[in-house]
Amino acid sequence: MNIHQKKALQKMHADLCDTLDFDADLEANIVQYGLFSDDKIEAIKAENTNKRRIQRMLKALKCRGPTAFTKFIICIQDHYPWLADRLRTSYEQEVNNRAPSSADLVLKRNVELFMQHKLGDNNKLNKQVKQEISNFLLLHLRYHPHPFSHDSHSENHEQEILKKVFSMLTKEKSNGESTDTFRVLEEVSLDMIASEISRMYEQLKSVEMQLDYYKTLDTTRSLDEIVKDLAAQNEFKLKTTQDEITRLEREIRQKDRTIQDQSKKLEQLNSQIQELKMMCQHLKQMNSHQQRNTPSKSNDFENVALEGCDLGHEEAPNTSTSSYLLNEEAPNTSARSTDTKHRTKLPSIHPEKYIRSKKKRGQPEWKSCPNGIGTYTQPSTHHRMWKY
Repeated sequence: MNIHQKKALQKMHADLCDTLDFDADLEANIVQYGLFSDDKIEAIKAENTNKRRIQRMLKALKCRGPTAFTKFIICIQDHYPWLADRLRTSYEQEVNNRAPSSADLVLKRNVELFMQHKLGDNNKLNKQVKQEISNFLLLHLRYHPHPFSHDSHSENHEQEILKKVFSMLTKEKSNGESTDTFRVLEEVSLDMIASEISRMYEQLKSVEMQLDYYKTLDTTRSLDEIVKDLAAQNEFKLKTTQDEITRLEREIRQKDRTIQDQSKKLEQLNSQIQELKMMCQHLKQMNSHQQRNTPSKSNDFENVALEGCDLGHEEAPNTSTSSYLLNEEAPNTSARSTDTKHRTKLPSIHPEKYIRSKKKRGQPEWKSCPNGIGTYTQPSTHHRMWKY
């Protein structure tokens, strides 16, 4: 154990004796890391009080080698973390405080040797002048210890500062052992330090949030009551969330059923639309078929009328005028009836134009209709002659 570690233990001696308890846990850690032998542990346990046990343990610890200080910090880290941190901090302070004084002593000694070697035999300079020169050299060398390699030294000095700052920020642990703040690193940049500071800032914010949460707790109740209350609140929130999830799942199932019903109705409507389309197409075909057959029936009816007019002309000479009119209009009527765009309808048969004949069976009769045009009719089997 070096002088800095011994000095740190000496500064923390009172706190360690008042706080540490040489119990089974501490004994197990000491055995695990091999700080003392079994005989030494039994000798420590043989002391009457706990304080005397700790004092004897700390006294024996200073003689246990260079790794004893670090192993002792690891042993008390789990149950006494604040003491472990204070020991590390005390050790770092001892290292940082003693290093400059040692350097000053070495520098002062070197300046004295230089003055003695260069100006020792010079009688022209008195002691006061020599002292002023010595002070100037000492002050100059403190700021520029290597004047002949200023650039390289400044770069190395900057890296040393960065490494030291990074080590102080991280305080990493490797296998439970804290690393020294002045450990050797290959290279450290300002970005590494900035990222480490950001990480520490996030940790600080998390700790502040926890502290704010603890401030809101009721200090009049015990910790068990607070924990039970928080557990009940969490259970209620969990139950509420589960009920909400169940409700949403039920609504989703209802929506799915509604969508399925609507899909079925849509399929039925589509099928009905297809059937109606087929019926419309069928009706169109029937209509076109009837339109094609209608002109031929009109022509047949006109031919029958013309034949009747010819017979009337042979039997009754007085009907020549009407027959002539019919014969003149027949071709035009036939032509118009065959034309699909300019088709004319035949005159409708009105009941008031029917005239009953009382002639004997088998005898044709000529009678004029109210419109002035006479037609010839054949005798019917029921002794009735119909004229129009």
